[in-house]
Amino acid sequence: MDTPIIVKWRQDPLLNRHLGDPFFSIQKHKEFLTRYYQTPNDYYFIAQDLTRTSYLGSIAVYDVDLS
Repeated sequence: MDTPIIVKWRQDPLLNRHLGDPFFSIQKHKEFLTRYYQTPNDYYFIAQDLTRTSYLGSIAVYDVDLS
């Protein structure tokens, strides 16, 4: 699971200045994902550099109309 890297980014003052809660914890992220995965037509992705096995970022897409 990518939770530790997401929490690290969320706790970094430089990266999270537009995200809100600087005290975002692993437990909060797991609770968020539990709710998020229950929402149909929303997708969550982690971008990764496979040549260096490092994470680059995350992105979410909401309300996708597959019709």
